[in-house]
Amino acid sequence: MHTVQPGETLWSIANRYGVTLQELMFLNAITNPNLVYIGQVLRIPRFPPTPVPPTPPAPPTGIPQRVTRLETQVEDLTRRVRRLEFGRQSIE
Repeated sequence: MHTVQPGETLWSIANRYGVTLQELMFLNAITNPNLVYIGQVLRIPRFPPTPVPPTPPAPPTGIPQRVTRLETQVEDLTRRVRRLEFGRQSIE
């Protein structure tokens, strides 16, 4: 249970308890999230909120993308050279 204090919004209360605004509205039969009153007692969901997966980083673009591609190419060429050098050593 939570008693609404001055300056609180339904969103800030939901955030404080780690629940979604929709969960809080549903449990308390609130249809307009802008209509909460000081002293109003709200029920807080007891179950853990649905986890939100982290947002994956955006793929690199522009210069960083080119640098990444060039680094990959250099690594590939380095592996090829080492294989050639290893082959040459075993022949000699």
